[in-house]
Amino acid sequence: SPVAASQVPVTPPPSTSEGVVPITASPTPQPTPQPTQAPVTTSSPIVSTEQPTPFPALACPKDLVETVTIDPNTVFYYAIVPTESADNGIMCGRLEVLNHKGWVGVAVSLNGFMIGSEAIIGEPSTESVLKYNLNGKGANLVNVMDTA
Repeated sequence: SPVAASQVPVTPPPSTSEGVVPITASPTPQPTPQPTQAPVTTSSPIVSTEQPTPFPALACPKDLVETVTIDPNTVFYYAIVPTESADNGIMCGRLEVLNHKGWVGVAVSLNGFMIGSEAIIGEPSTESVLKYNLNGKGANLVNVMDTA
């Protein structure tokens, strides 16, 4: 049976005009042989009482017409719904897997690696879809995230 559609916030990384994510250089071009003393601050830290700006109310379209065929039995249907300013948005998706007896998942990573990423994993046999932290390669390191 198909996995339910999900809404995942999509925020593009900062990039240069060529579309390449910039690499930040070390703050000290030549390392010093001895540790330096940390600067002393005399002002109070600034504490913001403002709440973060919530994502605008965006909704997935009824029909997800964009597709990626992963293999003959697996198709990912999706739509990207941008905000009015097009600097943010949501990705709506449905992963359909035919004749599958295991699990299916979609992961999001900030650094391109599986460890440290978050995943949505569906188990067709139990009809469950949950969000997980992927903290390592062992089953004991893949933990269900709090949905509250």
